[in-house]
Amino acid sequence: MGEWVSPGARNHRLPYVWPGIMVLLAYAVDLGEWMAILCNPDLDDPRFLNHSPVLVAGISAGVCVVLGLYCRLRRPWPYVVIVGVVFSHLLLDFVSVRIAVAEWYFQEAYEDLQRSHTAALPAELCVYGAPLVWTLLLRASFARGVSPGVRFTSKVLVILCAVSAWTRHVTIWAPLYVVSVLHGGIVLRRHLNPRLLWNVVPLLPLFALGATTWLAGHRLEQGRLLARQGLDREAIHVYQTALDVRSRSGRSSVYLFMGISHAKLGELSAAERAYRKAIAVSSGPGWPEVVLARFYFRHEGTPFFQPEKAVRLLRRVLDAKGMPRPVRESARSKLKYLHKRGLAP
Repeated sequence: MGEWVSPGARNHRLPYVWPGIMVLLAYAVDLGEWMAILCNPDLDDPRFLNHSPVLVAGISAGVCVVLGLYCRLRRPWPYVVIVGVVFSHLLLDFVSVRIAVAEWYFQEAYEDLQRSHTAALPAELCVYGAPLVWTLLLRASFARGVSPGVRFTSKVLVILCAVSAWTRHVTIWAPLYVVSVLHGGIVLRRHLNPRLLWNVVPLLPLFALGATTWLAGHRLEQGRLLARQGLDREAIHVYQTALDVRSRSGRSSVYLFMGISHAKLGELSAAERAYRKAIAVSSGPGWPEVVLARFYFRHEGTPFFQPEKAVRLLRRVLDAKGMPRPVRESARSKLKYLHKRGLAP
């Protein structure tokens, strides 16, 4: 990437920060989304920025203008790379793409994949890491002053990495990826320069963003563990600390489990508020509607026994397009239960 820039650009400094600039641009949309969440943690659709081609195009244009003025880039290729890098986020972050990657790697239908983001990480490392390894090896195979044996080894490693990725076994592809990166690094060591370490700096905001997401998810899991142990009062306190972390993790799930704990403690009014909050911050119908519907027909003899509201919530789920199979089946079974009891027309 550094070779896209003229060595004389901006006092010979730009080639050493250019890769870092590209890395920063690759998740610039994430940072914009994070800023929006910091301003309003309960956005009903925090992905409005990530999945908007118009907004991503605006970011690309702004970056091109700034770099064009400051870096005095005259050739068209750097701008093509910039736009491609920024728009790559739009492509790779689409849910359908991530589902396809997970289904290919685990050889399971998406509805049957009960995996967290951490558990699905090997699939994305295998698929998205492969082009990086291939590029490094091809770069090493065409480097100047390299012996024919090293060139041959680099090309063989490209083939082996592709085959290992297709096996989908982490014990096969991960070691080969590591060996390939080490091989490429050794071959290209003469091209490395300590000033390239500046490219680590643009990664720091990404680490911060990932750390807040992990922290919120960790606190949610802590609360669920306490709730399973019957410590619902303590679980509610932990859920509140998860809400205090302004991150991209789903706040809907936190409100949902908080409502379940309130209901177990007999605090029905607080439970209803939490369920409604979960619905309010969700991007569409789903589990919150199903859980609130069950809440409305389980508490007979209280003001919260409202089966007509339960029917409306369940039908909203069944009428929604693209609903996951477990959610749809749960809503359908509860609606049948209400029909049998004569609580639904």
